[in-house]
Amino acid sequence: MVRFSGYGARKPRNQASVKPEPLSSNLRGPFRRPYILARHTTLPVQVKRKVEEKVQAIGSELPIFVKALTTTNIDGGGKSLGELLFGMVYASACLPDKTQPLRLQPGGRKKQWPAMLTVTCRSQRRVYDGWKEFAGDNKLKLGDICLFEVSSRNSRSLTMTVHVVR
Repeated sequence: MVRFSGYGARKPRNQASVKPEPLSSNLRGPFRRPYILARHTTLPVQVKRKVEEKVQAIGSELPIFVKALTTTNIDGGGKSLGELLFGMVYASACLPDKTQPLRLQPGGRKKQWPAMLTVTCRSQRRVYDGWKEFAGDNKLKLGDICLFEVSSRNSRSLTMTVHVVR
């Protein structure tokens, strides 16, 4: 068996081309990764262990989005609004491709907060409306690790359960 790896690796011309399997066709198919970290996020070993235990306990068919909260997520970083940006890999695989209502529900609680999942012109998925209220009411703070689980979805709305690891 011949292996090709590394930047600029080439395969022989007679070898059949193998296309990479897509992560998902937007909320379908089995996933190889149980969670997806936000871009530029590195978890300390002890926190990573807690996250992995929580993800395993959740047992979602879809990957969980893992985000360490920053000042932008809590108070807008000096702006009037806080916001949440989902990573592109996670968003394109697990979130709808159009703006729609979103309900945020803390793990282990029944109460839900209304929000809006906004899809920007660059296909980014963000939560502006409703996020600041959710973060404030649930006493989220800088450095909290939030695990976002798609718990229900239909053509008009999406519900995400937010599990917090401290």
